[in-house]
Amino acid sequence: DIAKKMRRKVVAPSAAVDMRSNDNQDVQKDEKKNKKKLRKFITSVYSERAAEKPTVPTVQSKGPVFGVPLVTAVQRSRVSDKLPLCRVFQDSVMYIETFALTREGIYRVPGFRAKLNELKNMYNRGEAVKLTNYDPETVGMLLKLNLRELPEPLLTRQLGAQFEGVLQYEDSEQRTAILCAMLRQLPAVHYATLAWLCLHI
Repeated sequence: DIAKKMRRKVVAPSAAVDMRSNDNQDVQKDEKKNKKKLRKFITSVYSERAAEKPTVPTVQSKGPVFGVPLVTAVQRSRVSDKLPLCRVFQDSVMYIETFALTREGIYRVPGFRAKLNELKNMYNRGEAVKLTNYDPETVGMLLKLNLRELPEPLLTRQLGAQFEGVLQYEDSEQRTAILCAMLRQLPAVHYATLAWLCLHI
């Protein structure tokens, strides 16, 4: 009897860890499913807006994708006609969500500056890039650099101050309604990128 009790004490913590591990795996699977559904919704919303007022040509043009307006970067490197995302942005998000989503401090811990510059130059030249050859921290820096070098912020200069002004409304329903109305005023490429970014973080 004593031996059985001892075995229970030893096994119980291990079983508890397994249960927590399984629960975490289930949560991660649900999160992936939800993100997939939301991305489909974002794609459908963009498709409706693009049908009303096309903003991005489907033919790619050559040139750098860093330090240029977002619409230009998308024109030069978009992956899909259905969704207006710059290739470096989409590649970085998908890499991090696939290989480094649980990595602690992914956007705080610095990567390697030399590798970052190498990746930036490769994307600017339109070369094939395999991000799995790089560490997650460097890819995180790449995503931040891509957004930081945009000459026009995601929320645009025209609407940026208005977005900040929404905070003055105390009623949450009113804030939400105004915010949604303002989001619909964003250019399609800005809306899609912002939606993916919010979904990612």
